[in-house]
Amino acid sequence: MITWLLYTLPENKRTTYLIGLWVALVIVPDIILRSHFSTPQQFINFLCYDVVYYYMLKKGYFDR
Repeated sequence: MITWLLYTLPENKRTTYLIGLWVALVIVPDIILRSHFSTPQQFINFLCYDVVYYYMLKKGYFDR
């Protein structure tokens, strides 16, 4: 878990991360689910997205 806290994104994955982050924080909750998250809920959503992205990055899902 400590490695997740200290990792940095590779240069070539930053746009993928930002697009996915925008989809996870804006598109899915507001447009698809039609609900507005409070600040703590958005923070939890961000943490979940970041952890999932980290593990997918480490497993090699974005190597294509």
